Formats: sequence, C-alpha cells, structure tokens
Amino acid sequence: MSVITRVQSPITEHKYTLFECQKCLTRFFNHNEHNVSLSSLYEDLAQNRAHFPVEFTPKPYWENQKDILIDLLGKSPTSVLDVGSRTGDFLLHFDKTTKKEGV
Repeated sequence: MSVITRVQSPITEHKYTLFECQKCLTRFFNHNEHNVSLSSLYEDLAQNRAHFPVEFTPKPYWENQKDILIDLLGKSPTSVLDVGSRTGDFLLHFDKTTKKEGV
C-alpha cells in the first residue's frame, strides 16, 4: 500500500490520505483517519437541502423498476433496501411512508 496524495473533504474541514494498493491499484481512504461520525454526517446532509441544488425529478426507468417490485409483491413495500444505491435515485421514487435504506 502506498500513499498517493492528501484530498480535501468536500463536506468537512478535514484532509484525508488517499492510499493505493500496489497489487490491484485500488484506491481508498481510511474513514477512521478523523473522528467523524459518518451516520451523523449523512443525516445532516440529508436534512440540509443546500447540498441538493435541484429538485428531485422522477425518472421513467426507476418508476418502472418500482412498478415491477410492486407487481411482484402484490402491494407497495413498507421498506426497501437498495444494495448498490449510488445516488439513491431508486429510493427517492418511494413515498415517505416507506422505510428506505441504501448501501
């Protein structure tokens, strides 16, 4: 493992060390480098709309995926776990009564 550079966090005042595996060239950060609660940070970001400059617009692809899920279940789900959620677009297509989690 080797150090590549230091990178400024876009959210906090911290700089993080970017590492690279010399075998597979995967780059990664050590999230424990600073004492920051990721769950608190993400919750704050979710509550602060300033980080989201545009309003959410439903996408036909994700609407269709949601409809497929509802058809398979025979009802609207009470909770959804989206593994590989990236930006969370799919989860945003469910209403506030649905418990949503993304990884």
